[in-house]
Amino acid sequence: MKHINSTTSSVDKLRYLLSISLLIAALVIYYVFTDYPVVVRVLVLLVGVAIATAVVWSTAFGQDSRKHLRDTQREVRQVVWPTKEQAIRMTLIVFAAVFFVGLFLWFVDMFFLWGVQWLTGRGE
Repeated sequence: MKHINSTTSSVDKLRYLLSISLLIAALVIYYVFTDYPVVVRVLVLLVGVAIATAVVWSTAFGQDSRKHLRDTQREVRQVVWPTKEQAIRMTLIVFAAVFFVGLFLWFVDMFFLWGVQWLTGRGE
């Protein structure tokens, strides 16, 4: 079992605080400076989010996340994807199965409807 380090260094804590502060500042700028064009406010907001994300990526959590993404990309490259014919065939099988299960459930529902109508005397 892999040991996960649950302690966060003080530098990482400062980086998290800086990242949250940048996000809050970007949001405040967006909502306070309403006299500026929307495009400028959105750009400031996006830049703030990008910088905050970059700060978080520099923490231990960010490094672990980058490693996980690299491992995921490597795994995706190793997947054997179905051919077009296989994908079409499996899709048709799924459609047919859904149709027949739906038809079966409709028959069961009609049977129960008939039974309830017969028991309550509301049948025709």
